[in-house]
Order: sequence, then structure tokens, then C-alpha cells
Amino acid sequence: MKLLYSDAQKSHLSWAIPVVAFFLCLLIFLSLSRVLLLTWQFDRVSETGGAAFILLQGLRFDLILLAGLLIIPVTLLPLLVTNRWSMKPTIWLFKAYLLVITAVLVFLELATPNFIIQYDFRPNILMVE
Repeated sequence: MKLLYSDAQKSHLSWAIPVVAFFLCLLIFLSLSRVLLLTWQFDRVSETGGAAFILLQGLRFDLILLAGLLIIPVTLLPLLVTNRWSMKPTIWLFKAYLLVITAVLVFLELATPNFIIQYDFRPNILMVE
């Protein structure tokens, strides 16, 4: 059976594996958070009959959010890591950026129940103010 990628192509694509894993982990985290919030507020959601709509629109929003957060770094990463002198600082900055994204998303998801209790809806611009 013929291989799909040569060894040279595999090495050029190897940087994408951690990025895809990060993307999927955050997508699972955000989806799990939405399911837990939906379960917590199920009596209110069941009155509207919109649980499936909430989950699908939430998945759509999460995909757009994560793609927007990762598009610029993922585009720049292969361009900046062209020699051994730029590799370590670039990868360090990329990891720091991913850590900041994770911290902000975890904070927002953990703050959501208190925001719902206080204002009776999901976080919006009021949370930033």
C-alpha cells in the first residue's frame, strides 16, 4: 500500500498535530460546559423545547470562536519557524498564546453560572464592563 505522505511532507505537517489536538480539546471543553449549563437550567430550557437548537448553535459558535482565535497564529507559525534561531522563540510565544486562550476561556466558562444567577442570561458585554 502506498503512503499518502512522504517523510518530508510528514515533517512539514507535524506542527499541525498539537494545534488540532488543542482545538479539539477546547471544543470538547466548551461543549461539555454548555451541556452542564443546559442540564443545570433544564426546567427553563425544556419549556422552550430548544435544547437541540442551543447545542447546535453553541457548537457553531464555538467553532467560529476557536477558528478566529487560531487563524492568525496558525497562519504565521509555519512562516516564522524557518530556521533554528527563530524556532524556539516562536514556539514559546505560540505556547504562551495558547495558554492565555485556555485561561481566558476557562475563566469565562467558570464565571458563567454566577453571571446567569445575577443577570438571568448568558454573559455578554456587561461581563466585560
